[in-house]
Amino acid sequence: GALLLGTGDGHFTVARADASGVLLPEDTVGLVEVVANKQHRRFVVGVNSGTAVTLKSNAALKTLDVALEGSSTLIDGSQLQVTYEDGKNQIRQISAGNGYLSHSGLNSVTFGYSTDNPPKECTVILSNGTSVKKLIENKDQIQFILE
Repeated sequence: GALLLGTGDGHFTVARADASGVLLPEDTVGLVEVVANKQHRRFVVGVNSGTAVTLKSNAALKTLDVALEGSSTLIDGSQLQVTYEDGKNQIRQISAGNGYLSHSGLNSVTFGYSTDNPPKECTVILSNGTSVKKLIENKDQIQFILE
């Protein structure tokens, strides 16, 4: 399987095994990133007709927790965009009613990042089209109160 990396603009590039350090000879069908202990990334790889494989990254990792407070009708359908020091973006769509037994919360999202590329700003793009932006200065959590 090939490892695809997001470019920050909705597209992907293929990461060669010699550059990514990831080589999976099996017929892989999916990869999920998990930030379980707020220190290292773990990747769970689905293998076609086989057992899932778990990989641990030794890269230094930090997390940014973004908390949203406000009307669920305003938050549902919104997007969170984090811009990193290198100018690339990571975007998360906020949706109600998805996840395990449809009980996912709307009020907190965690972004993982490497210590050599910290987040600089976070923007909430609300479902009504307006946006709110905050600078991130050496913080591991940020809160938006939306009205």
